Amino acid sequence: MHSSGYERLHDQRSLDASVISSGIDTFAKSRGCNGGESAPLKRRQSSTSTSQPKRRQQPNNSSTRLAPPHKPAPGLASYIVEHQLQLSLGILVTLSGIHVAVPELRPLVRKFYSVSHYNPATGLFSKGYDDGYFVAFWIIAFTFIRSFALDHIFTPLAKHGGIKSKKGIVRFTEQSWMMVYYTSSTALGAYLAYNSPYWNNLIQLWTDWPVRELGGLFKWYYLVQFAFWLQQIFVINIEERRKDHYQMLAHHFITCSLMACSYVYHMTRVGNIILIMMDFVDILLPAAKLLKYLGYHTLCDYAFGVFLLSWVVVRHLLYNRVVYSVWKDLPAAVPFGCYTSNSTAPLTLSKHDANLLAIEQSLTFKSDVTCFTDTIQWSFIYMLVFLQILTLVWLYMIMRVAYRVIVGGSAEDTRSDDEDEGENDIMIDEDHDETPTAVSTGASIGQRASRHIPSRSLGND
Repeated sequence: MHSSGYERLHDQRSLDASVISSGIDTFAKSRGCNGGESAPLKRRQSSTSTSQPKRRQQPNNSSTRLAPPHKPAPGLASYIVEHQLQLSLGILVTLSGIHVAVPELRPLVRKFYSVSHYNPATGLFSKGYDDGYFVAFWIIAFTFIRSFALDHIFTPLAKHGGIKSKKGIVRFTEQSWMMVYYTSSTALGAYLAYNSPYWNNLIQLWTDWPVRELGGLFKWYYLVQFAFWLQQIFVINIEERRKDHYQMLAHHFITCSLMACSYVYHMTRVGNIILIMMDFVDILLPAAKLLKYLGYHTLCDYAFGVFLLSWVVVRHLLYNRVVYSVWKDLPAAVPFGCYTSNSTAPLTLSKHDANLLAIEQSLTFKSDVTCFTDTIQWSFIYMLVFLQILTLVWLYMIMRVAYRVIVGGSAEDTRSDDEDEGENDIMIDEDHDETPTAVSTGASIGQRASRHIPSRSLGND
């Protein structure tokens, strides 16, 4: 299925800033998981009904398609959004063609497909500039995989599930992609952590620091996650900007900075733990929304309750326990100083020299000397605390909307672009030539709350 320009733009928007952000406000338009135009169990209003819902006046043209809720971004951004499948596929095919047709370039092209810097003496992988090729490949690969999955996998599933409206299909495909991605990343991250010494033992996060080499699967996991988050920065800058654009942009920059710094400072263990916690929460709201779209309203309410509880437990209690470990356990396990690769005793350097050496070693990927100072420690803590503040703001929005829903009040959208804009528009059954009917604006508790929550509050060590 080939989407139109506005559908592409709306589709692209929810890759990050709307994984949860696109959810919590939809809930703000009715009581419970009982509403929404997408539910297949909700029958259309009969034309013979004695009480017809009020229809939105239609323009004087022959088209019966739903009007786009957002205008596509002009120029290059609009072109990229509309042709992301073809562009990303073209790049991937070109790389494959070069690998096959130009043997002398295979060592270079191979860096895009596989993790680099293998050490045959240890069977592990170190870190270096060639990792950039792998990250770039996965930014392109995610663009292709997501676009293909939305058009050719999730769209047919949405129609098979009885979803008829264009907006309902777009939402179903978006949430399906997010649920599949975060389920996969959570499962792989949990597998790696479970088979590590730091499973359920935060002290082990800092034991044997610096861990300069990684297993192949762990390195693949960490760099792929990094590529995913770099793509989010790209996404929110090619879409039409929302009121919270700069808030989300700051969130993504800090997230990527934390991932990059934890990687070069050899603190990927704690990054793994936080990624697991955050990815797990991001499975639950898409699950609730999918249940709503498919008409399972009671299950939707339960799923949203589990999501809300998980948000509080994971993103505030467990997350802050990890931040506390960075503050308390890290300096106890790793005394401040600079360490060589073949000695556990710190070198004698001033704090200023140690900070400069730490920066130089990180930027050049040199592994002979690694420094850790209180400046580095507090830099991590400040970024983690900033992410926690954002998460608390979003929790406040969730609780405020949930309260209004429970007491029967209204819920206002705090963003400039309303995900439910056009909720009262005419629904078109593109598979049948029938007169369009107006739809209910009802929505579930989970859905009413969902648009206010930005997609992630990820902090990597």
